[in-house]
Amino acid sequence: FFFFFFFWLIIQFFFFLFLSRNNIYFFFFFFFVFVFFFFFFVFFCYLFCIYFLVLKDIKKAGILLISRKNSEFKQHYHKLCSNDVIIGRIISSKYLKRYMLIDLLERGVRCFPSPFAQVLNSSKVAQALVFQNWMLPHTCVIERRADLIKSINQYNKNNIGTVVTKDDRLHCGFGIKKWETIENLYSFMSETSYPFVVQPLLENYIDGRIIIVGDYVEAYTRHNPDNFRMNIAAGGKSSPYNLDKEKEEFCRAIMKRGKIPFAHID
Repeated sequence: FFFFFFFWLIIQFFFFLFLSRNNIYFFFFFFFVFVFFFFFFVFFCYLFCIYFLVLKDIKKAGILLISRKNSEFKQHYHKLCSNDVIIGRIISSKYLKRYMLIDLLERGVRCFPSPFAQVLNSSKVAQALVFQNWMLPHTCVIERRADLIKSINQYNKNNIGTVVTKDDRLHCGFGIKKWETIENLYSFMSETSYPFVVQPLLENYIDGRIIIVGDYVEAYTRHNPDNFRMNIAAGGKSSPYNLDKEKEEFCRAIMKRGKIPFAHID
């Protein structure tokens, strides 16, 4: 239709130009008529694009839910459907969150941050699995006793003594445990402790935390002379830290792998 209308305008212009070749007033009259119809055509195309390319998508967008409270999220949970958008962390029980995120994905609900990023945020086991290339050497995810036996062989072969375990879905240092040997770990782990992460204990290191939001970057270190857990909640103290370009690129590579839009990285 647009092509036909534009073609018709061009034909009319040359036709009027032919008719008005001997009459300058007649020429200007039809010239202004042509200009009027031409701009009317352009304006109509503009409105058409706005409606079908913008307003049409807005109509499909559905619910925009900014997740702040658990009760608010649960109120809308069963109403959410394809093209609905949730902005913010899914606030729910740590045991149900994974299943709810899978359910939302299957329903076509879009989340920001993504369900993948939210799972990584709350699970140390998922972090150790996905970010294996950025973890300490010999970091292992232990899902069952057989995995622990395999890790014992690996650690003894590399003369690794003291180890640290990290319970899944515990934060603020509450799930961090130190073991003099990995054999001690095996002796005291119960079946209900799985899954968890095991790593060699580093004696000399800087415990850094990096905050990245877009181009904004801030870093600080934590130190606790009375506890190997450096967490502020465990009595640690913080101080500013100048982050170099190499470490920032390291952090941004992790964010890219995990599809994380903003981060507070250990």
